[in-house]
Amino acid sequence: MPDLKISDGLYLLHQTVSTSTPAITVDIPTDHVVVIDVSGSMYNELPKIRQQLKNKLPMMVREADSVSIIWFSGRSQFGVVVEAVAMRTAVDLSGVHRAIDNFLKPVGMTGFVEPLQEIERLIGRVQKPGRAINLFFMSDGHDNQWTQDQILSTVEKLQPLVSSAAVVEYGYYANKPLMVKMAERFGASEVLAENFLQYEPIFESAMTKKIAGIKKVEIRLSTPALHGFAFSVGEDEIVTYGVDGRSVMVPEGLRDLYYFSEVPLSVKFVSFTSVHEARKTKHTRGTDYPGMQALYAGLVPLTQRMLSTDIFRVLKATGDVRLIRTFANCFGKQAYTDFQSAATSCVFDKKLRLTDGYNPDEVPAEDAYTILDLLDQLAGDDGNKFYPNHPAFHYERIGRKAFEASGMLTEDQQKRVTEIAMQLHLTTSPKVIQSLQKELAGLVPEKKTVEFEPLDEDAGYPVSSLVLNEDRPNISAQVKIPGEVYLGAVSPDPRLPAFFPTHIFRNYTIIRDGIRNVSVLPVSLTLPTYHELVGQGVVEGDWKADRVFEIDLTKLPLINRKMVKAVSAKMLFQHQYDLLVAKAAQKVFNHYYNENFPSEATKGLVEQYGPDTAEWLASHGVKDYGYSPKVELAEATESYYGKELTVALAGLSSLPTVKSVIDKIDGKKKLTLREGLMSKAVSHAKSYGTHQEYLNERKHGITKLCRKLMREIAQIKFAIIVGQTWFAEFSSLDENSLTMNFDGNDVVCTANLNEIEIKV
Repeated sequence: MPDLKISDGLYLLHQTVSTSTPAITVDIPTDHVVVIDVSGSMYNELPKIRQQLKNKLPMMVREADSVSIIWFSGRSQFGVVVEAVAMRTAVDLSGVHRAIDNFLKPVGMTGFVEPLQEIERLIGRVQKPGRAINLFFMSDGHDNQWTQDQILSTVEKLQPLVSSAAVVEYGYYANKPLMVKMAERFGASEVLAENFLQYEPIFESAMTKKIAGIKKVEIRLSTPALHGFAFSVGEDEIVTYGVDGRSVMVPEGLRDLYYFSEVPLSVKFVSFTSVHEARKTKHTRGTDYPGMQALYAGLVPLTQRMLSTDIFRVLKATGDVRLIRTFANCFGKQAYTDFQSAATSCVFDKKLRLTDGYNPDEVPAEDAYTILDLLDQLAGDDGNKFYPNHPAFHYERIGRKAFEASGMLTEDQQKRVTEIAMQLHLTTSPKVIQSLQKELAGLVPEKKTVEFEPLDEDAGYPVSSLVLNEDRPNISAQVKIPGEVYLGAVSPDPRLPAFFPTHIFRNYTIIRDGIRNVSVLPVSLTLPTYHELVGQGVVEGDWKADRVFEIDLTKLPLINRKMVKAVSAKMLFQHQYDLLVAKAAQKVFNHYYNENFPSEATKGLVEQYGPDTAEWLASHGVKDYGYSPKVELAEATESYYGKELTVALAGLSSLPTVKSVIDKIDGKKKLTLREGLMSKAVSHAKSYGTHQEYLNERKHGITKLCRKLMREIAQIKFAIIVGQTWFAEFSSLDENSLTMNFDGNDVVCTANLNEIEIKV
């Protein structure tokens, strides 16, 4: 393949590694090493992975091959499940099946270094001359035990020992940047499997792929590799290699290596203008041109590293309208993963290239309708209803599981459960397993005495309360669910109805840390909302008041490029100040309303049934504000890392009590900056008097303003975190502060972008 000029300063270069080494071989006996993450967050997935290993592994490997399996979770929690087992010739696989069932169970957190060291020791025990090592490494989390440098230095030691490798992220919360770097060091393919359905074929492909050679050989590139990587294209995978200076280690049987460079090897290169001119002849199609497969393949490592500028340059060279449109509003790991999958399919199936035509100047709309726009639209009308129990709604809980405190294990019991879990990992004795399982069953807490039941399982609820996280890119829909609890068997007060009416609040997280948490949102719509969404191409079909539309969120970008281009620190700081002023006024008017019209509050349980019965109801979770039993969170079994953007306005960190401000105003004392925010609202309330209609109107107006400002702030924070950009006023992340004048006062405003550990 000749060198290809993509654009000024960007070339795709081809280097022939060797013409003397053998072609890719399928006859190299191979020792497969499979490394499985069994941390707590893999709880729901491990049963399917165990079944796959037991049912299909013997058919995947050839007679001369062997399989070793290593499990790992947190620090000091790792080990060998089976070692160098010849699956095809084993007389009795029942022992292998027992080992898989016993060891591949969820426990602990996540640590990479020790299992990587165990791989090195295992290879030292099993490797023999003339045999290849094929490594498969998967994890769904962030290593919270070791530093990145420690992990990568351990990988470096493995690189010359491994003939071929695959690194798999399981789910969207794995540490992608780290796993991409690990893949580079191994010389491996790196892919993401959203769930087991995607993981299953990835694993099978990794276990049956052709091995290029046993050893690694060092070659020197002719020019520096842009972004420090090179890549090759196999039958079903794209493999990346880290480049150290101009040196790169590749399998000995590899023929063709590709890399991006800022300079060509010589003046003999082909520009894409001439390539696409060739498309117009009857002899050559652009999709068939020898360099096109490599060009599409180059999109994959660029996408893994989220190098959007060069991705657009390559896309322009392909002229592939479908891919250009797909990437146009590509923000965040989830969207990048979907695009990577689309680009990969074009590498191995040329029929999927240019399916929507060729246009290198395709410029997609920068203001595409987003999920944020949709949620804002739905929340703007109480007539729009959300159906959490609809069969199309599949929800994944985002935090640690909550248990009623009365049903929680004691600290000693929790410690014993952990000990039992580890013993079950290590034992192979059926008698010991039976004894431990019996003991574990005896630790199960008693069932709670009352349970909430919704009045209508299939009801829809107004999507009027969107909950926006102040610092992280999270959005939830909060719904109030009417229902009842059965008290008949336990009630001490004959005045209490057997079925006590109450309600419960539920939060359904739609966006979690910039990642779509649900794929389909079932909603019924008012006619005005329906017309708006039809115009945006979000829904189709006839409208009926009770029709539930299944809105496919996968077809909408989370944010758009207009939002990213528009990020302004001054605008964010102004919005943050305006929100603080609005919250100060809200606090003042709520104070005057509650002080002057307490009778408007709902009659409480104490007033209806007396303090003793109210206390008994509260002990069973029934309170004035609904059903809310005391809960404790389960112990964290895993963690991942997300980003948060916090804003600090100097001198305005919190709001004082309304009474303290009124007292200072009445005493004609000097107010601090934050007290001054409330003084204007206090003056308004005193000027207009404490009329109920006036206070009510002010309360509702300010609540509406607060929601508007919170949505605008959320959009900016989403653009920064998900769009991976920074404010136009600053030249780098090191710049994050401005002095702004608010109502005659100079205030230092600071934006801090932090990476935080989130335990689940």
